[in-house]
Amino acid sequence: ALGTAIGNAVNDSVFTGVMAVIIFLSLGLMVWRERKADIRIPTSIWFAGTIGVAGGFATMVGNLAAPVMALYLLSMQLPKNEFIGTAAWFFLVVNLLKVPLHVFIWETITWSTLLIDLALVPGVALGALMGVWLVKRIPEIGYRWFVIVMTAASALAMLLQL
Repeated sequence: ALGTAIGNAVNDSVFTGVMAVIIFLSLGLMVWRERKADIRIPTSIWFAGTIGVAGGFATMVGNLAAPVMALYLLSMQLPKNEFIGTAAWFFLVVNLLKVPLHVFIWETITWSTLLIDLALVPGVALGALMGVWLVKRIPEIGYRWFVIVMTAASALAMLLQL
């Protein structure tokens, strides 16, 4: 709701730049944590709630919740399958909540865009199957570093858009 309320007022370049910097700082903490296991990440409801609001805001304003959630789930030390499952549930719920906002407030989902989305379903299904196949072959620590590297690449791509 916060992202919808101020999404039109936020300059895209400023938002993207701020998100990229936050992600890089968070990545620095994640890499440090990967190397030194004695760092404690808060587990309180307030920490989780803050990350949830940040993820919801980032996804509504710029579809940028994936790096936020990746950092949060990595910080919780979830094994790769739990990481993937938790992220899948989060994005299912968040994206379902976004649909009415995009249809009725921003009017960015129309019949024509819905038809394009439906045409992409077979490719998405194929990609999901390929992902399941690939994840089974990646060791746990390799998967964690893969997520960190890909999150850094997405933050870098954000900065290069500016």
